[in-house]
Amino acid sequence: MAIKKFDVDVVLEQAINTFWQYGYHGTSMQQLLQATGLRPGSLYREFESKEGLYLLALSRYAAATITTVNKRIQGSSSVLDGIKSILVDLFEEAKAKDYC
Repeated sequence: MAIKKFDVDVVLEQAINTFWQYGYHGTSMQQLLQATGLRPGSLYREFESKEGLYLLALSRYAAATITTVNKRIQGSSSVLDGIKSILVDLFEEAKAKDYC
């Protein structure tokens, strides 16, 4: 069995960024291979398919987002202030980035 020469966490982060930029249907396998630096065999062996990579990346993104939201709300003077702060940040981030 071959030894992995890549960090799954790094690959998932690169996949998240690629899916954010192009959307699921707009992202090709070639774009994922280029973004992650993986060879086709490595990608398919680890994630089985584009959908498998997407679902794992989405799960990772959702978990990180939930953690961030919880921290922001707990660190605010009220739940409403925390939600307002999160929404303002999301709006500013969306303006600054070219998401699909």
